[in-house]
Amino acid sequence: MQHAVKVEVPGWRSVASQLQKTFDLNLSFLQSIPGAFKIAHTVLGMICVILIALYSQFFHPLTGSSLGLLCSKSAAYFLLVSSGFFVTSLLIVVCSLLSYFTASFLPKTAFELTYHVVACILYLSSSLTLMITVINDNKVYNELLFGKQPGYEGQIAASALGLLNSILYGVSTYFSFQARRQMG
Repeated sequence: MQHAVKVEVPGWRSVASQLQKTFDLNLSFLQSIPGAFKIAHTVLGMICVILIALYSQFFHPLTGSSLGLLCSKSAAYFLLVSSGFFVTSLLIVVCSLLSYFTASFLPKTAFELTYHVVACILYLSSSLTLMITVINDNKVYNELLFGKQPGYEGQIAASALGLLNSILYGVSTYFSFQARRQMG
């Protein structure tokens, strides 16, 4: 005669299920395709904000202390766009995790579709503007001082990740459009 024995090993699954029971979190949202895209938007947005803020700082040549965030207009535009959409994406992820209703209703609203369209366009324009400005400024800097402009690699990486985020927002626009179309 066989008996079933249930063995629970403490680990991630038990912690996640305990969190879900305690706070009633909508963890199924994280496993969905739109949820994965929203997490990707949030993480890439955070990386873009960190990169552009870090590589747009200037340091005192003798003391090494930061003189603050001194950046070009294109870097300021990129910082504004990436920080704004990072915060909004973070709020959408948090609200969707805390509420089943929000996670199921929000993709069908005009806000979600409009948000993704505007984010795609603004991320695309700010990333291209930053990339073109940094490349052109580096050419001038190279001709005059025979070296790379300070922060060149970080700003190029930020603009490339911004372009990737723009593509992800474009795909999310398609998903939002399909969800809205299914609603009728």
